[in-house]
Amino acid sequence: MAAMAKTLTAAEIETLAIFYSQQTAVADPVAMAGNNAAQLDQGRRLYIGSCGACHGAKAEGNPTLNAPSLQMLDKDYLQLQLQHFRGAVRGSSKSDKPGRQMALMSRALSDADIAAVASYIGAGLP
Repeated sequence: MAAMAKTLTAAEIETLAIFYSQQTAVADPVAMAGNNAAQLDQGRRLYIGSCGACHGAKAEGNPTLNAPSLQMLDKDYLQLQLQHFRGAVRGSSKSDKPGRQMALMSRALSDADIAAVASYIGAGLP
């Protein structure tokens, strides 16, 4: 991605940023079909109890807290990133305060919890 971004002008980057900031997530029926209702409900409860305070009620993100938007992210990507935070692949640098916070939060999640919250967010449900 970095190599691709280097080819863009400042005006092009601003145009892309504006475009993507105006997108809204919608529930993805294909993504939802791969999940069972109990897993999605578990993911909803985990999101509300652990994620929503920083990432927003609708996963829209919170720049003040350095919490990015999670909307439109794929459940497999989300699951992998949560595993990386839990396993100290991410969030271990002393200069990465938001990453360290995510690492701390993710250590409280089981594999099933990670799969559930990733499925919930990935289905566009928050």
